[in-house]
Amino acid sequence: MDVTITLLADEAGDELRSLHGWLTEEDALRGRVRLTAAPPGPGTMGAAAEALLVVLAPGGALAVLSGVLITWLRQRTSDVTLTALRDGDRAQVKLSAKRVRGLDGAGLQRQISEVEHLLRDELPEGESDAGSRRPVDE
Repeated sequence: MDVTITLLADEAGDELRSLHGWLTEEDALRGRVRLTAAPPGPGTMGAAAEALLVVLAPGGALAVLSGVLITWLRQRTSDVTLTALRDGDRAQVKLSAKRVRGLDGAGLQRQISEVEHLLRDELPEGESDAGSRRPVDE
């Protein structure tokens, strides 16, 4: 399973590099995370970070990925919105740093579990408030 992660933030490229560092520190994700970049624009020195691609083996580290995403978002001091898209078009989860920053331990566990289930496409649409699951073409 592939999960593509994009960010909506003022400094999205810097934030993607930060998240990349967090993800690659996890043993279960090491070697499975790649930073993708858009071609350099006119007058720029290099390519801008555009997304992260996480390649997970079947039965792999989806729970670890979900936990790192939530933990990383809680550490943001600015508002960051993260979108995780499974296999290019299957399931999409959108999370905001504002929504996870104040969660207690039980709330965090629920959030991590819901993200994992949404990316696995195990919950019926509308059953979770963790994020949103919708087809990309809507």
